[in-house]
Formats: sequence, structure tokens, C-alpha cells
Amino acid sequence: FAGKKVKALPLELFGMWQTVPYEPPEVKNGIIPRNEYGNVDLFKESMLPKGAVHID
Repeated sequence: FAGKKVKALPLELFGMWQTVPYEPPEVKNGIIPRNEYGNVDLFKESMLPKGAVHID
């Protein structure tokens, strides 16, 4: 590579916490776990709390 221009390519780097599959919390005593704002984050089906169902 001496004296030659190399095209810069994007390099995707991820933290270990970003590569581990999300483990959703479990519904206990009929109570759906929520975040600090009172919401349930559900960006994809695997994020659904265990013991809950999504009704569309």
C-alpha cells in the first residue's frame, strides 16, 4: 500500500451489549412491566414481555 490511496470503507463497531439478544421481562401477577415513562417498548415481536400477547 505504500504510496497508494486506499478507499475508506465504513467500519461497523458494536458494543458487547448490542450483540446479545434482548431478554424481555416477564408479566407477573397480571402486571405488564413498563419503562420509567409508563410505556412498553415493542419495536419487534421478540421484545414482547413473556406471558403477554400483542393485539393489533
